[in-house]
Amino acid sequence: EEWADLYGEDSDFFKIRVMGEFPSISAVQFIGRDAVESAMERRPYCRDDDPLVCGIDFARNGNCASVLYWRKGRDGKTFKPDIYPEDPSSEHFVAKCAQRLRDMQPDLIYGDGVGVGGPIIDRLVGLGFDVQDVQSGGRSVEPDRHFNKRAEMWAKGKYWIRDGGAL
Repeated sequence: EEWADLYGEDSDFFKIRVMGEFPSISAVQFIGRDAVESAMERRPYCRDDDPLVCGIDFARNGNCASVLYWRKGRDGKTFKPDIYPEDPSSEHFVAKCAQRLRDMQPDLIYGDGVGVGGPIIDRLVGLGFDVQDVQSGGRSVEPDRHFNKRAEMWAKGKYWIRDGGAL
């Protein structure tokens, strides 16, 4: 009972040591599969006053796509991402972004400013959009808890899922 109160009956500690069950998450996973599956099955929820947030990632070359990802509060499901699988020129992608940002009018815009994303952000800012430049290798706002901004973002994503985020 003490371990149930301390760790929770759904914790891996309790599952392994008391119930003799397998853990929900492996030692090399940060976000467990069950948490992601639950988030994918969850009904999206947001309040009217929750901000609409846009995340921008430009993938210039390779097999990655450039993406605009939208969420509102705990709802990362209702607004479908804008995916550009082809290798668009940066000018083409900026034009697509600018039009979509004008249409959606997000309250917050975050852009991956690492590498080729920096000039994309600069151009969008030049067009009047308030884009927050995210440097994943940069300093965390909580350096005693997170090694860098990337680790901080993963942790916030994990908590967002845990606290009801819908994917």
